[in-house]
Amino acid sequence: MNVNIYDINFDEWNIYEIKKGPHANRIIYINKTQNKFMKIWEEDYMWKKNFIYAYNKKYYDNISTLINIIIDKNDIVGYITQKLDIINSDYETNIDNLLIKLYNKILLNGLIHIDITKSNVGKYENNYYLFDLEPVILIDEIDKYYNCLKYCPDNYYKNCINLIKNKLSYYSYMDKLKIYHNFRVPDNKSPNYNNEPTRDYLEKTLLPSLNGSIFYIGVNYYNEFYYKLVKNPELFETIDFIEDRVQFGSPYTHYCGDILNFNINKTYDNVISFGLLGHKDDWDIIKTDEGIKKYINIVSNLVNKNGYLLLGPACSQTEFNIEYWDNIYNTELQKYKSIKKQRMGINYVWIGQKID
Repeated sequence: MNVNIYDINFDEWNIYEIKKGPHANRIIYINKTQNKFMKIWEEDYMWKKNFIYAYNKKYYDNISTLINIIIDKNDIVGYITQKLDIINSDYETNIDNLLIKLYNKILLNGLIHIDITKSNVGKYENNYYLFDLEPVILIDEIDKYYNCLKYCPDNYYKNCINLIKNKLSYYSYMDKLKIYHNFRVPDNKSPNYNNEPTRDYLEKTLLPSLNGSIFYIGVNYYNEFYYKLVKNPELFETIDFIEDRVQFGSPYTHYCGDILNFNINKTYDNVISFGLLGHKDDWDIIKTDEGIKKYINIVSNLVNKNGYLLLGPACSQTEFNIEYWDNIYNTELQKYKSIKKQRMGINYVWIGQKID
């Protein structure tokens, strides 16, 4: 929410720190009553355009406690955040989730935050966030800021460097991958349940039981309501390579692209693939042993440690029968502990928990 600078009651704020330098003048205030920080910069502030660009890209969602943008005559001159607690212990051992979020921001937006240091990370309600939000650069600008990255946690620094080395192939892929965020309003229609055995199990038992993030592969008219069946609909993401099927994808996040080339370096608590494999004579989908093994490897790597992979390939055809899938489960999924294995209708349902 925007706040006009002339509507701010500065009597409620104390100066916390004044920072000066060429194109770097800004003042940080603290409101001890409301537990908030406020930063206001001068018009020629060097990181101003970077902050505005990142803000418009929704970069700060879930990595900051950003509350308000401060406006002066339609110009952004600062922001207000929730006050963070200073980390006294070894901060690198506590911020793995924050680093994952920041790394995913690079993948999704091509933006890198270059000041991930102990003095710039704080804690609020058991989560870790950034204090200073502005030092965000485009991946193409990294040559000018290598020295800054060296002060970031070692794994973050190395991941950034590796990504930068491969940025051309990555952006070539991202040009083909289409990402839809909050692109349609979730409807209030009642779920259109399917009585087919596998779908019945999937819709009434499995999906409602899952916790955390979910990546569902393959969408169509008969599963467009699946996001309504889970505990956290906003964490339900989908993918399909047919662009016309975006209308059936999760309204929160849907990818249009080839799962065999899916490499946005994001992982999930649950990955689900039902009905895509095992159809030797039907549909233009994965039909070869080589393609199936590649597919299994890709979806397996999308699962968090201790997360779940849920597969439901067809098993009624001669080549891709139960014996074939048992062999696949035993040889290609050794990082998983098998939780469930059962034939349901034409599908051979397998659920495994990732233990390695």
